[in-house]
Amino acid sequence: MKGVCLRFFPQGGGALVYGEAGTELGPMAAGLALTGLAFLSFLPEARARAEKLLPGAIFRQDDAAVSGAIARAVDVWAGRAADGDPLPLSLHGTDFQWRVWCAMLAIQKGRTCTYGDLASVAGGSPIAVGQAVGSNPLALLVPCHRVLHKDPNTDAWAWGTERKRDLLHREEVL
Repeated sequence: MKGVCLRFFPQGGGALVYGEAGTELGPMAAGLALTGLAFLSFLPEARARAEKLLPGAIFRQDDAAVSGAIARAVDVWAGRAADGDPLPLSLHGTDFQWRVWCAMLAIQKGRTCTYGDLASVAGGSPIAVGQAVGSNPLALLVPCHRVLHKDPNTDAWAWGTERKRDLLHREEVL
């Protein structure tokens, strides 16, 4: 994805500056680690999601410190990122999650794939891939919203099917 610099770290704790801000896509939350943006989510349940996905992290609330990173993440997703200054992403997960998340990063804006397609690239069953997709800590930037069930009528998403449809509509998929 243009405008990001990706780093992977095994699961673990660490300090995280957490904050919330309004965006053109709705209210969002983010967590910044020393190594980059480690968490990006839609509200309202973002803090609980962050605590679940980043076990052992020590959270310090600072909306002002994080609001710029949230705005920049939305700009990267929207294709408005400035060249030459990539947003560092700090993914924390297992080797399998890393493979799935990297496969999701290859799904270009305006495209989608199924869980089965992703499983053939990353390895594992579609169910295991679905679990890794569901544990994605970086909404928008690691584009889990572009992964669909074979039957789109059964699609569910952590932040609701309406938001997923809205994002895909904005990406001119729907």
